Amino acid sequence: MNKIAVVGDVILDRYIYGEVNRINPEAMVPILDMKEQVDCLGGAANVANNLRNFKIDTYLFGYIGNDNMGKIIKQKLKEKGIKGRLFKTERTTLKTRFGNPQILRVDCEEKVSKTFDNEIIEDIKKTKPDLIIISDYAKGVITQNLFEELKKLKIKIIVDPKPKNKIDYSGCYLIAPNLKESKELVGQYKNILITKGKEGMSLIGERRIDIPTEAKEVYDVIGAGDTVIAALAVKLVRGENLEKAAIFANKMASIVVSKKGTSVIDEKIVFTNGCFDILHVGHISCLREAKKLGYLIVGLNSDNSVRKIKREPINSEEDRKQILESLGFVDEVIIFDEKNPINLIKKIKPDVYIKGGDYTTDTINQDERKIIEGYGCQIKFTPMIKEKSTTKIINKIKKNNEKSKNIQ
Repeated sequence: MNKIAVVGDVILDRYIYGEVNRINPEAMVPILDMKEQVDCLGGAANVANNLRNFKIDTYLFGYIGNDNMGKIIKQKLKEKGIKGRLFKTERTTLKTRFGNPQILRVDCEEKVSKTFDNEIIEDIKKTKPDLIIISDYAKGVITQNLFEELKKLKIKIIVDPKPKNKIDYSGCYLIAPNLKESKELVGQYKNILITKGKEGMSLIGERRIDIPTEAKEVYDVIGAGDTVIAALAVKLVRGENLEKAAIFANKMASIVVSKKGTSVIDEKIVFTNGCFDILHVGHISCLREAKKLGYLIVGLNSDNSVRKIKREPINSEEDRKQILESLGFVDEVIIFDEKNPINLIKKIKPDVYIKGGDYTTDTINQDERKIIEGYGCQIKFTPMIKEKSTTKIINKIKKNNEKSKNIQ
């Protein structure tokens, strides 16, 4: 499983929901009749939360207070399986938002520099992450000295900055400010991903790519930046190029802004696999049904894998991958080189495993079945469309070619 370390400001986001039907005569302000209190992981902890929902082995490093809010955060991290180390400070950063739509926010925080000693750097070294995310909310955790020490680890670093912190992140792999922050950056950067709200994103690197938003409706932007940086990191550690990673991050952001409060990608992970050498209506039907169950990852046999189990592929793995990615109901495509996707399944641990209706639990790969049933994954079968298969299409093409030759 891929490992990502998140370093930054850990926050507890608290939401007080209710109804406003009266005005306070004492001060001419709304009176909120409280109905519900919801506590969510915020800041760097929300980034970590997003990563865990993508089935990433996640480590969080930061500070919390020795208080009730700190206990709530620790419990939520434990429930999510997020590891790492949280140092103690006087007060946990708490953001309390009132009303829906929001009418007031109250912040309780400690804005002093917190010094990471060599011990925390050693902890990250022992973790051996594939990538480091810096989540800077300007609450004192991220310092210039800390960044310089992290650079020495020679691990790819991506940064969600807070320019008022005045840190030069030169040397990071990518920095991801919003449009306003992008005008306040200090330093020189190889790759910049600028989030622009309803206008989408712009990736500036070897070339500039403008990515339009996919959001149909914006309900709440809280936590959207955390989702962007997490989704980007997920794609990068899984071997995707930066452009495709940015497009994926944009897609994930469009999902969370349609939700209330500090949102994360919390859909079930749905997995299916195949060669998809000649895409036909049977494939389309299976994939469309699979998508109804959650976030759809398609495991795609590489060219070498197709040769091992079938024949020489008709279409290359990159062509097949692009075709699948163009389908609006496929969220992610991962190429694997083995005969079966067992190692890939172990890596992503899907919640739902999908096979076509021509299979049963007794006819699917039993090694795969043992693994997925071992950790509680559901097995589901999609309806089969008869007489639709790649083999039948190839045989029909061959038959037609023979007819053409005879006619000539």
